[in-house]
Amino acid sequence: MLDGVLVAAEHRWLGIGRRLLGALADEMRRAGVVEARAVAEWGSGFLYACGWEQEASRPIAFRLALPKDQLSAVPGRPR
Repeated sequence: MLDGVLVAAEHRWLGIGRRLLGALADEMRRAGVVEARAVAEWGSGFLYACGWEQEASRPIAFRLALPKDQLSAVPGRPR
């Protein structure tokens, strides 16, 4: 469960949030985890822009499902 991606105002628009979510996806692949969820009451446009899909509303619940072709990139995981 992702409970926020927070970047200090003076460091926004530098790609830090996207890199944090990229690191999350990399770690998911490494660990063989195929799905993550997030809850957001505001800032949902950022998660949309990063490939998350809305599942419910109030608060907005998101899900990130890695494409099956990316799972073979997990070290030690059978193809």
